[in-house]
Amino acid sequence: MQTQKSYFMLLVCSLIVLLCSSVQYAAEIEINDITDLGTLSGIEHIRGMHINSSGDISGQAWNDGFIDRSAVRWEYINGSWTITELEPFTGGAESSEPHAINDSSQAVGWAHTSTGVLTGAFWDSETSTPTLLQGTDTYGGRGYYINNAGQIAGVIIEADSPYYKGSYWESATSSVQVLPLYTERDINLAVRMNDDYIIGLASNATGTEPTRAIYWEKSGASWNDPQALILPSTSTWGMSQAWSINALNQMTGWAYNEDDSSYHLILWELEGSSWTVSDMGIGMGLTISDDGSMIVGSSSDHATYWMKDGDEWVSYDIYDALDGWTLYSIHDAQIINDEIYFVVNGINDTTGEYHGFVITGITPTTTVVPEPLSFLLLGISAVTAIRKYRSR
Repeated sequence: MQTQKSYFMLLVCSLIVLLCSSVQYAAEIEINDITDLGTLSGIEHIRGMHINSSGDISGQAWNDGFIDRSAVRWEYINGSWTITELEPFTGGAESSEPHAINDSSQAVGWAHTSTGVLTGAFWDSETSTPTLLQGTDTYGGRGYYINNAGQIAGVIIEADSPYYKGSYWESATSSVQVLPLYTERDINLAVRMNDDYIIGLASNATGTEPTRAIYWEKSGASWNDPQALILPSTSTWGMSQAWSINALNQMTGWAYNEDDSSYHLILWELEGSSWTVSDMGIGMGLTISDDGSMIVGSSSDHATYWMKDGDEWVSYDIYDALDGWTLYSIHDAQIINDEIYFVVNGINDTTGEYHGFVITGITPTTTVVPEPLSFLLLGISAVTAIRKYRSR
């Protein structure tokens, strides 16, 4: 009798292990609304890039061969988006791109001047004519990010090595402040920022050294020397990039894992005075939400987002959410009136055209999937208990 009780207890314990050691995945996703952002007359391709808290979106349109590139902005009014082509510089080539947009619908990126230089550009919300970012007019540059205070992070290009220098502008009309150099690489880009940090990447023009995710910490009115972000010690890593930081000092990006030859989503978090790092598996993070509960990007060229569920992260793949299209990346997301607006880019399966979409009303359904060890323990316990019962 005591032996039978022991086997019964083993069965119960196995059930507990089954429940406690399970993982979650998205079994099904319901989508309430998908909006095709459309394109300009005579233009074949278009993509959305960033969305602000009002629903306005920055993006770029182009034709095959990546020609006729035009910066665009969508204004969100009464539940629909209206597209506007942003003008190039007077006399400049019809080639421009906005990388970011803030809550005042001001955008920054790049555009060609009349002399053919690809320079940093700022577009105000009230006009589509750009303002040149100071310091970028001689050899070039671009703005990568603009915050709600109008401060800009980007890069200027100079004739001598290091050619690309991470840069900061207090406003669209202020002088450029060149950030301290990460001296181990001759290309430094500043791509995002919050009140305390500017993040970016450093690479080598010759390609002899891997790209590194870096950050600059603010010190008064200046910025400290850049530091390379750590990577998990459990794997061998090649290049790394950081592309988003929120007010909680959480960063996301990706790194190349040489052990499995794939890109892994990386999450960095500031705890006290030190950065921690998490390898979140295959994926590439482009944006992390303000509250740190969501990351958007891609995984194996599938549009993917990750939501935090307690202490765990659950990933959701939406690449096949729209018939006839392969959705390859979620570029940005914004919570508007308690609903998540995803800016998603896709390729038409028949024509090969690129389009941008806004997806709202995603409802994920999760299923509990036991780990193999739990199944094994449960199976052994059940078989043993049944045999013992039959031998009574």
